[in-house]
Amino acid sequence: MESDIADMCEQLPLTEHEEDALVVAEAEVQTPQRNAKCLLFKLLSTKHFNKEAFKNSMTRLWRPNKTLRIQDISPNLFLAEFDDNRDKERVQREGPWIFDKHLVLTKDVNGLEQNH
Repeated sequence: MESDIADMCEQLPLTEHEEDALVVAEAEVQTPQRNAKCLLFKLLSTKHFNKEAFKNSMTRLWRPNKTLRIQDISPNLFLAEFDDNRDKERVQREGPWIFDKHLVLTKDVNGLEQNH
């Protein structure tokens, strides 16, 4: 099936405008500043869980002094954005974290890599 899709993509004609490459100078590429205050976290479980309950529990466990925003990235991968970097550092220092007897993995966000 993947090869069929690849074959179909090769058959698609591109306009002259679409064939032009976009060149961006390295100096123009910036890593978003919010990455310094963000943390990826994942519930290490194959079982179904209530995402809202999980996010609310982590917020209560982490006790941030300032605002904490949590975004869903994939079914059990989340992005926590802290308003205060000290809250993020404390979460990392005081871990590991557990939710419903399952480990919660945390990882610093590097704006130059993709996380799966």
